[in-house]
Amino acid sequence: MVSSVLGMSVLGLSVLGLSVFGLSVSLVELWAFAGSLAVLCVSLLLVVLSRRISSLDRVEAEPPLAYPKLSILIPACNEANTLEAALRTLLAEDYPNLEYVLIDDRSTDETAAIMERMAAEDARIRVLRVTELPEGWLGKVHALDQGAKIATGEWLLFTDADVHYRPGVLAQVMRLALAHEYDIVAIGPSFRAKSVMLRAMLIAFSALFLLAVRPDRVRHGTRKYFVGIGAFNLVRRSLFDRSPGFDALRMEVADDVGLALILRDAGARAAFYLAAGRIHLEWYESVSAMLRGLEKNFFGVSMHWRFYRLFLVVPIFLTVIAAPWWALLQSSSDVLRAFGAVAVLASLSSGVDWSRRARLGWVPGIFVPIGLSLVLTTLVRSAWVTFKHRGIDWRGTFYRIEALRRGQRLRL
Repeated sequence: MVSSVLGMSVLGLSVLGLSVFGLSVSLVELWAFAGSLAVLCVSLLLVVLSRRISSLDRVEAEPPLAYPKLSILIPACNEANTLEAALRTLLAEDYPNLEYVLIDDRSTDETAAIMERMAAEDARIRVLRVTELPEGWLGKVHALDQGAKIATGEWLLFTDADVHYRPGVLAQVMRLALAHEYDIVAIGPSFRAKSVMLRAMLIAFSALFLLAVRPDRVRHGTRKYFVGIGAFNLVRRSLFDRSPGFDALRMEVADDVGLALILRDAGARAAFYLAAGRIHLEWYESVSAMLRGLEKNFFGVSMHWRFYRLFLVVPIFLTVIAAPWWALLQSSSDVLRAFGAVAVLASLSSGVDWSRRARLGWVPGIFVPIGLSLVLTTLVRSAWVTFKHRGIDWRGTFYRIEALRRGQRLRL
């Protein structure tokens, strides 16, 4: 509904704008003008959003008289390649009162052995083995639920087995949470990526996420906005216990944002910050790995498991990607060429701006149109795989699409 209204608004403004110049245009030129106008508006909005989001290197708060106990929950399924290196960065933290809850979710590699070995080295580590998955639960959500039940901290940090931390970041975020009386603090991590195309894809994906959840508004006290990040969700335990908990998210593929949703409904005060390099991960090692990795949930999160939505979203994607370039390179109208040039320049400028804020350098920003094309490819691939199998396979368990639709609470 929102996309339809936006599309009609852009089309109306396009007709009005072209009439101002006294132009009689074809449908293709009208499409090019509308697409360029949309790109210009979105690019400006993205720059504004990035300026409204604080980074951890620009904020600080006074330390409390005593730091509350913090339980760090790390679910892992077949993550032997990343777990130990990431966990050691957390073990090096100087936070004074920590508990580590490691949840092995039915791993078939050396994940469990690594957890047990590291628990033997550090008494703060507790290991929980999940050997069976109950009916009607996603594996990761169930693992988080089981870990939360045994955690004893006044605060809970939900993170992943591939996230690396710089010393002092836990205490810094806790100071901010206590000073501002937040109940949930989400941190957008910095990404490490080897190729320029993968970085461009990450920029496009994260920009779309920003536009969807509007994290700049979560601190304004409105119940409309919420944001959660799987790499770092810091949650006040007392509020978590008042919420429905993970039981309400049994089949929610975006469990991190879903957690923020149920906490918002429970009355949470929330905040979002960019990591500024203090929390980072290599989300995917290549473009092909990201295509495969997101096939299980990208369609479900963005399209609500509804295939008909693709017929609206895919043309919008293609218009945003192609229309400004067509206006610039193919139009016979000087006005349209100039407007297309402005839209292209705005798109590239906002891409470079967001790329630098994300600590990925400026070069990937100029390839954002290609990155956006790769994101669209990922969405279509995710939809096709889901349609082909009538469901998804996640952590060795198959889930039918009907069950996923019934269990979804999140509507981005």
